[in-house]
Amino acid sequence: MVIHAAAATGFNLSERVYQEVNIGGTANVLALTGQGGQVPIPLLHLSTAYVCGERSGPVAEGELDVGQRFANGYESSKAEAERLVRTAQQQGGICAVARPSIVVGRYRDGTIGQFTNIYALIRLVTAGRIHILPASPCASLDLVPIDHVIGGLTDIAERMAAAAGRTYHLVSGSPVPVAALRTLALRYQHLHAPRFVPPETFERARLTRAEQTLDRQVTSFYASYLQRDLWFQNENLRALSGRTCPRPDQAFLQRLIDYGIATGYLRGGTGQRTSV
Repeated sequence: MVIHAAAATGFNLSERVYQEVNIGGTANVLALTGQGGQVPIPLLHLSTAYVCGERSGPVAEGELDVGQRFANGYESSKAEAERLVRTAQQQGGICAVARPSIVVGRYRDGTIGQFTNIYALIRLVTAGRIHILPASPCASLDLVPIDHVIGGLTDIAERMAAAAGRTYHLVSGSPVPVAALRTLALRYQHLHAPRFVPPETFERARLTRAEQTLDRQVTSFYASYLQRDLWFQNENLRALSGRTCPRPDQAFLQRLIDYGIATGYLRGGTGQRTSV
């Protein structure tokens, strides 16, 4: 079998990169595995749960095109890649699609091999370089431990005959309110906590010049994620293997921060505050 995990995952890349890597690359892998031919090689394709686009509410695993608007070229290119895989499935291909949400560190200790994407925003905020974030009061983030994602991929790969033809949300299933992240930061003496303001009242012009630059280069690419309240349905993996994700509670979020501090990625301190 082939597990297709390669992708350009940045939010601010050129359309050419998304087209050549995420869409064209998927087309190449489909051709390589002979999908639609007489004896196709089984293919496990990695997508993202955020092909759902800029909306809130429940997201079913079987959904793809529901008239959604995408926040960036990454989301739209991964949706287009999924369309190619679905077409191959309809033509007799042996394919399964896995959709992780926002992948963070290992559940038991926060360990992760590389700090990317959402971690960059966390670093800037907790270092006090970004003080204000536009966020909806009900916004939430689905933060999934990397070991659950790896376990889910293994389950699908080992059960490919039964898994083919379906889409699997590799998610926590318990979105974390964005407000809880501010509460978490307040527990640490040397970490800065952001101030959230409603998106409709956020004014870039009132930021400092340095913050305006960071808003253009970083914050603006994550702004839509701080305005969605999504619940990704995840029954397919549970039905396939019985695997469920441990709940991303406050202790888990704390382990993520502690690991970032221990590695030097996040600003170190002398410990937690005694009160919030």
